[in-house]
Order: sequence, then structure tokens, then C-alpha cells
Amino acid sequence: MVVPTDWNLCDIGSLADICSGATPSTTNPAFWNGDIVWVTPSDITDQQTKYLTSSERRISCEGLQNCSAVLLPKGTILLCTRATIGEMSIADKEVTTNQGFKNLICNKNISNEFVYYALQMLKDEMIGKSVGTTFLELSKSELSKIKMFVPKNKEEQTTIAEALSDADSLIASLEKLIAKKKAIKQGAMQELLTGKKRLPGF
Repeated sequence: MVVPTDWNLCDIGSLADICSGATPSTTNPAFWNGDIVWVTPSDITDQQTKYLTSSERRISCEGLQNCSAVLLPKGTILLCTRATIGEMSIADKEVTTNQGFKNLICNKNISNEFVYYALQMLKDEMIGKSVGTTFLELSKSELSKIKMFVPKNKEEQTTIAEALSDADSLIASLEKLIAKKKAIKQGAMQELLTGKKRLPGF
């Protein structure tokens, strides 16, 4: 692979702080149903957008203080590293996660959006470096050692991410259009195949 000289091959661990999540005790009701978004892998796989703002369950400040989870800033990449390895979202507000994640807080000179897209190309490698019997899990040390090519110029990182985001938006628009056309076709089938509507000349 020919890579421009103004790009670097970087370990993920050099691009971002990697923070694990945790779960407060489920036997203490004071730890739950608070105002803090607490993300699980199912919250990631259930949504269709890049940015995450909510979760099925929430924890309280007391719950956060009594487990090893940390409050992650807006812009953190929430990367699933247990079972559903490689699925991810970008936090659109302060959130916490359970232990099924390794969360990436990118350095100031690194575009989190660029890393988000670059990680998508590394899913197979992440799965290959995962271990486990009941379910696979990618460790923090193994994730840290995975490498990606990154432009030295953050502006170029951002421009690339914007181009890919525009492509995502176009795909989403086309998928909505396809879904609408399918619904129109289904309605036409119900009318044409029951004789409720006749074609011209019949």
C-alpha cells in the first residue's frame, strides 16, 4: 500500500485515551433510574444513526460514584469490544457505558469522526485479536496496539470524515426512498391482486 508521506501509521493507543465501562450493583435501587445515560451494546445495535444521545437504562450520580465507570465527554467513540465487537457510536452528550465497551477519547489533534470511520475498516482485525470461550472480548492492550493510517493535518482528517458523513446521509436518504417505494408497491399489490383496482382496458 502506498501511503502519502504526510500521513502517519499510528497505534490506536497513541490517538486516544481508552476508558472501560462498568455496571453499578443491580441490587441497590439508589444506583438506578437517575439522569445519567448508561449505554449497553444493545443501545448501539438498536439505533440507526452515528450519534448516540439516549439509552434504555440510566444510572444515578450515586451509582456512578460506586462503580468504576467514568462520565465520558461528548464526542467520545463508544466502541463495543465484547460479543458485538466493532459496533460503535459517537456520544452526542456526556454518557457512561457498561463493561462491554472500550471508549476512545481522542487527542486534541485527532478528529474523532475520522477515527470513527477508520475503525470501521478494522473490525475484522479487532475480532481476530479478541479472545474468550463464552463470548469474544477485545482487551484494552490489544486494542491499543492496532494501527491505522492518519493524516498529520487534522483539517485533512476532518475533510475526509465530512465526505464519508455526506455519503452516509445520501445512503440514508436512498434507504428511506426505497422503503417508501416498497410501501407503494405493497399497496398496489393488495389492490391489483384482489381485483379492487383494474388496469386500463380491463
